Amino acid sequence: MAITPPYIRLSNGDVIIFEKLGPQKRAVLLNSESIRLRQGNYLIGATEKQLANTIILGFSVPTPTIIEEILSPLPTTPPTPPQPTPTQTPEKVEEKRLQEAASTESKSKSASEKTVDATTIEQATPNDLKAKGAAKLPQLIYILGSQVNILIQPSLNKLITDYISKYQASGVCLPPIELAKLRQQRDLIVNQLNNIGDKIEILGSSITGLSFFLNTVLAIITTVDLAALATSLALKIPPASALPTPGVITTLLNDAQTLIRKVTFDQYGNSKLSKYQSVLSGSALVLSIVGGYILTAVEALKSIDNVLKTCDPTNPPSSISPTVQSIADAQLQSSQTQNQTTYSGFIIEIQEVPYTPTVTRRRALGKNQQGIVLIQTELSFTTDDLTLINELKLIIDRDNLKAY
Repeated sequence: MAITPPYIRLSNGDVIIFEKLGPQKRAVLLNSESIRLRQGNYLIGATEKQLANTIILGFSVPTPTIIEEILSPLPTTPPTPPQPTPTQTPEKVEEKRLQEAASTESKSKSASEKTVDATTIEQATPNDLKAKGAAKLPQLIYILGSQVNILIQPSLNKLITDYISKYQASGVCLPPIELAKLRQQRDLIVNQLNNIGDKIEILGSSITGLSFFLNTVLAIITTVDLAALATSLALKIPPASALPTPGVITTLLNDAQTLIRKVTFDQYGNSKLSKYQSVLSGSALVLSIVGGYILTAVEALKSIDNVLKTCDPTNPPSSISPTVQSIADAQLQSSQTQNQTTYSGFIIEIQEVPYTPTVTRRRALGKNQQGIVLIQTELSFTTDDLTLINELKLIIDRDNLKAY
C-alpha cells in the first residue's frame, strides 16, 4: 500500500503513521489494509521515533522490527539575535550564563535519563519466564508510566526554566501574553498526565477484571514495606530478571499476605484475588517507580500553579485527575516511611548534583562497607528517594552485583 511520509514500516506488515493536532502529534498503527489498529496519546515535544516506540513496545512477544523508516527532519532552532541588555552586576551576568548553559545542555540530552526501561527488562528476561496474559500487566504499566519521565517531565522542566525562573528571580509577575502561553502549555501537559493515569487504571481493571485494581495496588504500596518486597524479589527471581514474571512471583504472596487477607476475601473466606495475587505484587513494585515519576511531575506542576494563582487569581488552572493525585499521594506516603538504607550488602545513599542555580538533579549511590561507590543510577530530576532506591535495586538484581 502507498503511504505518505512520515511513516515506519514493520516486519509484520503493519505501518505506523503520525497525526498532528496543532502542536501535538501522535502515532497510529495501521495493518496492511490501512485499517486502524490502535493509536497513542497526542503529545507535545516528542519525536516521531519516541511516539513510534510507545506503539512498538505494546506488541506481544516477539516484537516486530523496523524494516523501513521515513521520518520528518528534526526542526532546527534559529539562533536568537542578540538583545540589548541593561547594565548588570557580575552576579547577575554569571547567573544568566549558567542558565543559558543549562538550557543548551537540556536540549542536547536525552529526556529518558534512567537505567531501567521496558526494553531492557524484556531483553533481560529468559524466554521461558517472559510474562504472558495478565502477568504482563506490570510491564505494560511501566511502558505507560515511563512516558511521564520521557515526555512530560522534560516539558515541565522547560516551562520552569522559561517562565517560573523569571518570576522567582524578579518577584514580578509575567506579562499577560507569557502567562497565557504558560497556562496553555501547562493545561496540555496536565491533560496528557491525566490520560496516562486513566489508562493505567483502565488497563489494570480490564486485564484483571478487578474494578478496584488501582486502589488495591496503592494500598499495597502504602501498607506493605516495598523495600522488603523488593528484597524478596531479589531472593526469589533469577538475577537476569528485573521484573515479576510468571511462576516466580507466587512466593511473594507471603510478603503481602496480611494486607491481601484484609481487602480480598469474601464473607465465606474465599479469596477474590487468588489468581491475581502475583500480578498485584508485581504491579505494586512497578507502580512504586512510576509513582515516583508522577510525584515529581505533580510537584513541578505545583510550582507552576503557584505562579498562575498569584499572578492570575481569577482564572484557576485545570485540575489534576483524582487518579493521578492518588498515585502521587500514595508514593509520597510510601517515601516518607521508607527507611531502608542497605540492600544486598550495598549501602545506599542519595547524592544531589546542582544542575542550574535553582534546579538540582539526584541519583542513588551503592557503596561497599569501605564507602567506595560501586554502582549508581543516572542523574534524575525526581525528588523522590524511593524511586531512585528502587531503580538501583533493580540494577543490582538484574546484573547480580555484589558489594565486595
